[in-house]
Amino acid sequence: MKTQVDKDSSGALNPILALQQIAEARGLEVDMIISGLEAALVSAYKKYQPGNSNIEIKINTDTGGINVWELRTIVEDQDHLKNPDAEFTLADAHRLGFKNALPGETVKIERNPKNFGRIAAQTARQVITQRLRDAERTTVYNRYAEKVGDMINGVVFKLDGDQVLVKLNERTDAFLPRKEQISGERYVPGMTMKFYVLDVKQTSRGPKITVSRTHPGLLRKLMELEIPEIQQGIIEIKSISRDGGARAKVAITTLDPNVEPVGACVGNGGNRIKAVSNALKGEKIDLLLWSSDPDVYVRNALSPAQVLKVEVNPEDPTQVTAYVYPDQLSLAIGKLGQNVRLAAKLTNWKIDIKTMEPDRMPTLKDIFGEAGDVAKNLLQETPAQTQSENPEQSDQTQQTQQAQSERPERPKFTRTNNRNNSNFKQKRRPQQAYNRNNNSRTRNNFDDAIDLLGADNVISLSTAKSEAEQSNDE
Repeated sequence: MKTQVDKDSSGALNPILALQQIAEARGLEVDMIISGLEAALVSAYKKYQPGNSNIEIKINTDTGGINVWELRTIVEDQDHLKNPDAEFTLADAHRLGFKNALPGETVKIERNPKNFGRIAAQTARQVITQRLRDAERTTVYNRYAEKVGDMINGVVFKLDGDQVLVKLNERTDAFLPRKEQISGERYVPGMTMKFYVLDVKQTSRGPKITVSRTHPGLLRKLMELEIPEIQQGIIEIKSISRDGGARAKVAITTLDPNVEPVGACVGNGGNRIKAVSNALKGEKIDLLLWSSDPDVYVRNALSPAQVLKVEVNPEDPTQVTAYVYPDQLSLAIGKLGQNVRLAAKLTNWKIDIKTMEPDRMPTLKDIFGEAGDVAKNLLQETPAQTQSENPEQSDQTQQTQQAQSERPERPKFTRTNNRNNSNFKQKRRPQQAYNRNNNSRTRNNFDDAIDLLGADNVISLSTAKSEAEQSNDE
């Protein structure tokens, strides 16, 4: 069947022009639509003309004409004929004009089906629609499958339970799962945001695109967008660890010794890193220098805490121990362990943090504390030595203690409270007598201390005694 539909008196357009308009509207290729249309016409013809025949339909892309052929395989005779709809004998081939045909060859017989009918046209339309839909899904899948790992712009248009639906264009949607959302971030319909393409899967209902706001790749793409030195390859991002919306650590290095990487990433007045942070709900970003030396790298990763030393476990090279002062322990661990957790993800090492007491000079408190301990030990040893050196004195002491124990107890009496009595006048001891008694007690204490400690263990006690007596005399 040969048909050509050009613009006629009724104003009908060439079908190829209509297909081009459909392709532009759907963002598809014309060849893909034409191939789908050809397959749809084959399906419609088989329903219109039952049988087990092989049909080939081609559409002329220049004129819009449609050619229908029936494919037949040539066999020698009737004994070898198994499928009359798809085969015929050599004699039939010669009768139809294929004089040079040989057994086993396939020939095309042009057909001109009449009265395709409403059912055939409706079937063709349904198949064409399905083919267009499949072609559109395939195009969308191929387009976004290449963008996995890239950053794209999207508009939030619906909140569906725990996930957010994001519109990438007029015909393509994406899903933002709960675990890929920044904690505490609000997603308002109509808000334009940047997303990271996490995964694209082909399903029976079309491609399923999953995006993320917490992936470290989003931070990398934002830094590449805001910092020209990273785009040019002067500064290299070695590793990133993120706690979405809260804090992130980025290890960077440079191949140009004239470029200071941290300062270049921060920018003038911090404008570069602030732009990245604002796009991530004010996420705090720590920039640090990467190093191949584990000691230096772990020190930088645990910043702002000050690390004294780092030891690598000889049995497990992926485990290190960092030593800090006690006042730096909470800073090294961070709130809820955030700092050490991000440092471990950044370095890919297991980090164990321990404290170390700082070295310091002895203070007066330490000196006098040791002196007091020495004096206490001497006081405990002195009575035993005195008893062994003066047995007579010790006998007298024992007799005195025995006499005191045999002394009868004095009767106890209660003193009445006469303070409320107006006739009662309290008698006070004169201040001079009190001072005299204190002076005598002070002299006795100095004498006892000298006798107990000895002259060698007392530093300037005699001088202190003379000064005390002089002050008492005055």
